[in-house]
Amino acid sequence: MSININNINNINNIKNINNINNFYNQGIGSFLLKKIHSDMLIDALKEEVWVENDGNKNVFCSDNEFLSLPDWMYKAHDTSTNTGADTNPYLNEYEKEFTIKQNIKNLTPKIYFDYFSILFNSPYILGIDKLFHSKITVNSIALWNGVGDFNWHWDGPGNDDIYALVYLSDYKKWPRKFGAGLEYGTAQMSEQGYKNIKQKGVLYPDNGRIIIGENRNPLWVHRTQHYSEQALNDKINRFTFLVTMKLTSLLPIARLPDY
Repeated sequence: MSININNINNINNIKNINNINNFYNQGIGSFLLKKIHSDMLIDALKEEVWVENDGNKNVFCSDNEFLSLPDWMYKAHDTSTNTGADTNPYLNEYEKEFTIKQNIKNLTPKIYFDYFSILFNSPYILGIDKLFHSKITVNSIALWNGVGDFNWHWDGPGNDDIYALVYLSDYKKWPRKFGAGLEYGTAQMSEQGYKNIKQKGVLYPDNGRIIIGENRNPLWVHRTQHYSEQALNDKINRFTFLVTMKLTSLLPIARLPDY
């Protein structure tokens, strides 16, 4: 599998035309990849070995409509189950997610880390790295084809600062009548979980669409919009990358004075 790294580096020549206000006011922002850069990912996807949904509940959860996974994602989830990582009663939610992410990280093709590390440290994405005088480090990458049916949640258990969803679809503009967009909103906490959820908007998986979310506020939540059977057509490709990231300060570490 290969992506021309020199072409990725050209991303840095693009001027930042995105507005950072939505990201900090609503916890979410969105922009479109240039075709030359989305085509790089599409070419890489063509080289993947895809495993169709075979009903293996260890891998394909019953509440998701994934059509297929790349073989490295399939192996990572299957390994997590076989080692008991996701069923061990002595592991809390954070430890389970961390273990599964490590399995995926160890099997993810390096080229994706190279690509997204350059992409998310470029002027392409709102200038978040410059605002914090930080470097964005890609922690994990997941990939699937199809629709993930997720209820209201935040991605905090992974302990990442930022998440991004990168969509590649057979449709340049995803048909709104299909549904399956990403709804985002705000919530309040209760002992039973979230309450008083207010939906603020919806973003659709147009080809080349990137959604980037602030992941440090558990009251900024998102979910999969209700969708029709048309969204599950196995002849329609809807690839999704989930990329999680940390902000690493570029400032020198202050030293305590010697006494």
